[in-house]
Amino acid sequence: MFIISQTNEKPTSFIYESFIFVTAMIVHALKWMSGYLQFRNQVSSKTVKNYAFNGKYKNAAVLVDMDQFNETEKLYDLCELLGLPKSKMFILGYKKNEEKLVPFGIQYCTKDDLGWKGSIDNKFFEDFVKREYDLLFNYFEKSPLLLSLISLKSKSKIRIGFSSSNNKLNDIEIDSDIKEFETFKSVISKLVQ
Repeated sequence: MFIISQTNEKPTSFIYESFIFVTAMIVHALKWMSGYLQFRNQVSSKTVKNYAFNGKYKNAAVLVDMDQFNETEKLYDLCELLGLPKSKMFILGYKKNEEKLVPFGIQYCTKDDLGWKGSIDNKFFEDFVKREYDLLFNYFEKSPLLLSLISLKSKSKIRIGFSSSNNKLNDIEIDSDIKEFETFKSVISKLVQ
């Protein structure tokens, strides 16, 4: 039974802060679950596309988990393979927690950007999904929910990623470790020739 007092006394600090913490955790879990259900519905309706590598690419994009791979400047090496200027490579990162300093000014999302029903509350995300891409590189393993949702919502002709991520997410999967960028790069060079 709860007793509500008529006085202006503040609730005990520990109990109040515990209540706020538990409430925030429940809301976070519900948002994650609604996002996961949205992802599951979208990935089950995804169709396989036919796409031929013709060596003529207008642009490309990379979704990278910056917690798993922190050498993000190496991702621009893919531009050389594709014959693209760096200005035509769009990179969006993901970090579990927000940081003040981000390497090379790469825009990123955090787990706090996940909204209800898989919505993503981040201005960089909105810019990212408005564009159409010839190639989308899903440079992450174990499919963080937020990156998986962004990948599904992105307009790309073909998605390339790791075999350790969700197998329905990528059109082409590379059997390599995320830390082995040179292996990833050599496989991409063979694909695009």
